[in-house]
Amino acid sequence: MESSINNSISVEIPNYSGPLETLLDLAKNQKVDLTKISVAILADHFLEFIKNFEDRNLDTAFEYLVMATWLAYLK
Repeated sequence: MESSINNSISVEIPNYSGPLETLLDLAKNQKVDLTKISVAILADHFLEFIKNFEDRNLDTAFEYLVMATWLAYLK
């Protein structure tokens, strides 16, 4: 998982690779099967992101947490 220069959070998980925001949009529009997306893996990615938090950009961390919460809710 990485955060690019524009603070877009990218994830690589089974059945999806790309920006987390895009995954959330796909889920909201029912264009991705959330039963095939592991929220547990996303949570692990979030913990890894927080552990490696070099720039201490709380906005990016909060953004990730909100998107992951939405995905869990939609699932």
